[in-house]
Amino acid sequence: MVAAVAFSALLACDLAVYVASQDRAVLYSEGDASGTAYQQFRVLEAAEGADVLEGTQSVLGSAPLWCPGASSQVARGIAGLSGAQDSGGVVLAVSPTLGGSAFERDNLSALSPFEGAIPGELNIVLRFAATGSEGPGVTFSKAEVHYVHLDLRLQAAVSRCEAAATAVVQALARPASNCSSAAIGAEVAAAVRAQARAAAGEGFTLALTYSVSASPACSVGFEVRLAQAAVQGLSSTFGVAFYYGWRVTVAAPAPPARE
Repeated sequence: MVAAVAFSALLACDLAVYVASQDRAVLYSEGDASGTAYQQFRVLEAAEGADVLEGTQSVLGSAPLWCPGASSQVARGIAGLSGAQDSGGVVLAVSPTLGGSAFERDNLSALSPFEGAIPGELNIVLRFAATGSEGPGVTFSKAEVHYVHLDLRLQAAVSRCEAAATAVVQALARPASNCSSAAIGAEVAAAVRAQARAAAGEGFTLALTYSVSASPACSVGFEVRLAQAAVQGLSSTFGVAFYYGWRVTVAAPAPPARE
């Protein structure tokens, strides 16, 4: 009787060890699969991040940006770059948005030197969500947020563009001696020269074109053009242009006072 009890106890012990070893084998299998899926996830993150950077370059370089609405236009363009890729049983979706102005470190070293957020530059927030399966009962789910940037100084460019347009409008607010390019151009040119110097000091180029019309009233149509050249993209450098166009009615000179 004692021997039977002892044998039963040993059998139960052996069975517990066997079951535990089988559980560990399953856990190791799941761990290996999750590790493989995570590596695939990291590869897809870099690929999707690169696609967003390339797409942002297309958004920025396709046409000049209207200064007052440039930030909104860029934000819509970046949001439209949402996409998904799948590889090795992992499906990854990315939702990019125009980022903020705070400094953020990041570890997407595959996208160096574009990883992270830099104050004053064009920062993009990448929100990743992935799911996958590598066999029966083995699933993978992961969500991460990362930051990338391009060295376009969007807000500084918009601010300088609008300041130049304001300077032109203020110059045209003063009555001209007559409605001619010669009379009006001197005032406008002086205002733009000062703005062009300020823009150059910030790394931009600024130019102005305008035309004078005498009918039905004296008016000036003008367009300010500002550009940042040689922005470093993922595979090449590119330029980004901004513009602000307007038409201003020029005040007529006051009539001479009667004696």
